[in-house]
Amino acid sequence: HVVGDARLAGRKFRNNGGVLELTGTDFATTVLTFNNAGTLTLVGSQGAIDTAAGVNLSLRAAGATGITVTTGGNVGIGTTGPGAKLHISGTGGPSWRITNSSAGGATWDFNVGDGGNVNFDEVGVATRLTVLKTSGNVGIGTASPGNKFTVSLGANQIAQLNDGSNS
Repeated sequence: HVVGDARLAGRKFRNNGGVLELTGTDFATTVLTFNNAGTLTLVGSQGAIDTAAGVNLSLRAAGATGITVTTGGNVGIGTTGPGAKLHISGTGGPSWRITNSSAGGATWDFNVGDGGNVNFDEVGVATRLTVLKTSGNVGIGTASPGNKFTVSLGANQIAQLNDGSNS
């Protein structure tokens, strides 16, 4: 239990009105603050979070890993072992969402569904592109393409291509 300021390895911890501050080695420049609301803030030109060599960086909420950055530069959301530059893992809901919030903009979801199908949806409008896992069929304007490539406009199928077989 420490009351007042404490020094540790050339730095000073101090309580500044309920905010824990870590100073630079000059004991005057604040480089990190932690407030009562649980907000951690990097201050000034110290805007980097670093780990020891060979240690991945993980950001967690309620003990569950939300984001992982590996020492190789891969970023994982919902996974502690990202296998690509960006690796998103989870169950249910869109894998990623893009929103243009300007007038006339739209919101798009890219989703790998529970059955393994891939959907690219314009949120609130329709599924725009689907790839079925089991057959590899691709659909534009339909969530259930019955041929290798199906294009639909509303309830009307306007084009289809198949693999040349009659099955």
